[in-house]
Amino acid sequence: MARNRTTNGDGNGSNGPEPVTDEVRREFWLKALSAKRDLETAQAEAKSKNGTYHALLKEAKKRGLDPDAIVEWLARRHDDPAVVAMKEAERARMGLIAGILNGVQTELAMPIDPGTAKEQAAIEAARAYDDGNFSGAEGSPRERNPFAPGSERYDDWDRGWLAGQKSIADGMKSAEASQPSRRGRPPGSKSKNSAPHQGAVAPLAPNTPAQVAAAIEEDDAPKSGFEWPVEAEAAQPH
Repeated sequence: MARNRTTNGDGNGSNGPEPVTDEVRREFWLKALSAKRDLETAQAEAKSKNGTYHALLKEAKKRGLDPDAIVEWLARRHDDPAVVAMKEAERARMGLIAGILNGVQTELAMPIDPGTAKEQAAIEAARAYDDGNFSGAEGSPRERNPFAPGSERYDDWDRGWLAGQKSIADGMKSAEASQPSRRGRPPGSKSKNSAPHQGAVAPLAPNTPAQVAAAIEEDDAPKSGFEWPVEAEAAQPH
């Protein structure tokens, strides 16, 4: 004969989980509401920035540029340059063999205008900052900065790394904020007999996302006259 199980007010058996209280319901509702608002805000901001980005590409096309070339190299900007060069050379060679690129060898080898010293510095600063940002967001050590300490490019890369680390810290904070609070003594607190809690959290080591988050408040953009041009360029009529 099957045993009868007693049930609580929510229909749970006595051997099942503890009954859900309205206090728990309110807690999860408020946490979910806060997380949902944050998500909607981030989605609205992303939609706005996406519109700015596409408006810039449209403006580039009006100015005679190929927006597909911009998009492609944005997607490949963190690839190994040597691998990219090898693939591009092989692709061009195959085009010549296929007879598709015959007569345009001169175009393929056309030198580019290097620009002024200020323009070169702006490109180099932007690249250093972007590479640092990518490395920071990927969790790479800060010591992997490839530039000479004390140089402008070193500082640009380091600011990018800090910004990348901040994005990790912000993500961690957002995730923690969406978690329901736990009852009982928090990890790391002392018990009645003052013995250390077994789940005590060790201090954060230097260069962790939580520690570097505050360091990015002011100086988080590359120097050397560089400014991120997306919004400004998109808004300017030509």
